[in-house]
Amino acid sequence: MADFISTPDPIIQIFPNIIINEVSFKDSAQDWMELYIKDDMNAGRGANIKGLKINDDTDFFIIKDNFTIHTGDYIVVNFKSETENFTDVGSLITFNIKRTGLTATTDQVVIKNSVNEIIDAVCWTNSTPTESEISDFEEIAEVNQWSQGVSSCFSSDAVSNNSSISRKYLIDTNTKTDWEVVLSPTKGKINIITVQQPQTATPDPAISVNNSVENEDDDETSETNPEEESINTCETIYISEFLPNPDGTDTGNEWIELYNPDDQCIMDGWIIDDLEGGSKPFYIYNKEVLSNGFLLLPSWETKVSLNNSEDSVRLFNNSNKLIEKIDYKSAKENQSYAKNSENKFEWTLYITPLSKNLFVNTQKDEDEEEEDEDNEPSSKSSKSTTKTIIANGDLSENIYINEILANPKGTDKGGEWIEIYNNSDEDINLGGWYLDLGEGSTKKYIFDKTTIKAHEYIVLTDSDMGLALKNTDGEIRLLDYEDKLTDSADYESAAENSSYTKIKIISQSGEEYEWKWTTNLTKGQENQTLYKYKGKISLLDEKSGSFELTLSENTEKITAKFIQAGDNPLTQELKMGADTEMVFSKTDSGEFILEDFQIIQEPQEEADGNGSGIVYIVLSSLPPAGVLGYFGIKKLGLIKFIAS
Repeated sequence: MADFISTPDPIIQIFPNIIINEVSFKDSAQDWMELYIKDDMNAGRGANIKGLKINDDTDFFIIKDNFTIHTGDYIVVNFKSETENFTDVGSLITFNIKRTGLTATTDQVVIKNSVNEIIDAVCWTNSTPTESEISDFEEIAEVNQWSQGVSSCFSSDAVSNNSSISRKYLIDTNTKTDWEVVLSPTKGKINIITVQQPQTATPDPAISVNNSVENEDDDETSETNPEEESINTCETIYISEFLPNPDGTDTGNEWIELYNPDDQCIMDGWIIDDLEGGSKPFYIYNKEVLSNGFLLLPSWETKVSLNNSEDSVRLFNNSNKLIEKIDYKSAKENQSYAKNSENKFEWTLYITPLSKNLFVNTQKDEDEEEEDEDNEPSSKSSKSTTKTIIANGDLSENIYINEILANPKGTDKGGEWIEIYNNSDEDINLGGWYLDLGEGSTKKYIFDKTTIKAHEYIVLTDSDMGLALKNTDGEIRLLDYEDKLTDSADYESAAENSSYTKIKIISQSGEEYEWKWTTNLTKGQENQTLYKYKGKISLLDEKSGSFELTLSENTEKITAKFIQAGDNPLTQELKMGADTEMVFSKTDSGEFILEDFQIIQEPQEEADGNGSGIVYIVLSSLPPAGVLGYFGIKKLGLIKFIAS
């Protein structure tokens, strides 16, 4: 590691608040990771990060000399560099190191402070982690820098090449819910996520840092800023939202959100707990909450465990007075219980930690009963009409379903996904659009403030949508905010680890699309294009395995290669002068490869003579070109022989 030179030590009392903000571990050119300085913990004067370490199994990056950072700075570490150096431009500090990169399947990155304490971590894994990898994850869970072990790590199978995993809101609950796959990484910049962003007065409405460590510079600060006002003790705080039954394992993944409608204040001595006699009360000490801001209390910190059956959330002020008690009878999986505009709680699919609550509200008739005392909607409310508060976006005929993975390898939950494509030259706001699983389905996923850029993709997992895709007799529909069906896809049976893909087919008559099953998953990328042409075989070179097809209705010729093996047995089935319909793929170099063909009419001289003994073949599906070969295709039963 090279010695980095920087400014002298500033006077600091505690190590700055630093988080891992984005990681790209499948970058084809150069893996990288990004840190963000949430707070230099020194009143904005800067802090020394000498001793900062980054670790996976061993410490591979260390700041050995004095180095000053400030609140809002980004630190980017680029791997696989020829030389080790750094640049410091504005709020972006870039370190280049020689280390090859990060493991793309199962790994973790950990940052440590100057006294070797773990201060943040993130992990990812495939379905087959080793025992040593599992042990590594358990170590970071033991120090509360990740909620649990390997079962709660981000799925590396859900991350495509050249994408990144990115922190959603700069919050840090030490769970995978803080993170999202980003197809267009934002190295050294503010993360851009296709979900609702926090709506608070500052760019970082995260869990407030406990500033109980005394700052020796406080007296000096008050002397130089005599008019600076102290922050008041909080008087008006209420429960805004809580998540008692998160997707997957509950332990460590639950949270309670508080809201401050008044001026910035300090919560000190307040208490949060559940039903009387339940979890041990959690005392909130010296937590700063912004004006119109939120405070998130994750269960890994509070140790308040909420039941999925009947339970309560209670909030007491620093005089031990009960401020609020929210009861519920049954917690819906992966839905939060949140306060609406009428100050009543209801279940919502839109989980919005540190952000304004969002619902699909019910409009009650005047003669309907109000919600009962425990805030559960009455049985009659389920019959009321539904209206959305989500702002409508744009209408378009160029948004369609592009690819579906309904039956991933291994466990389906969390691994299913749907890809949406914008086939236009304009960015389209999908506000109010929705996906469902067929006419009459009871569940839908509604897009909110989601813009899909021109000729780009959005990939939604089953966890994102709250929809479980069927492996048999499946249907997926995309409708706009006027309930107009814009696209749909249905299938009888989903093959494991094969995606149902919309293939573009180019022919003499134009372009068309056809759904095909393929093992060539192109999540977030362009699907395969095929070419279908009719014509006569005008040149047949068995030795090179190539031929020419003179297209019908013109003299244009296509030169192509066979799917070949050994001595090119397929050349025995193609005849000079035969009228043939052929399907081709095209390589990056522009070479056509024969994928499928059907002889429409055999050569005239053979048709008029004795044609007995001629055998034709028809490929019944599309194997990977040039991979299986003729005998492999035959073994798998992908061809049919038709004797004349």
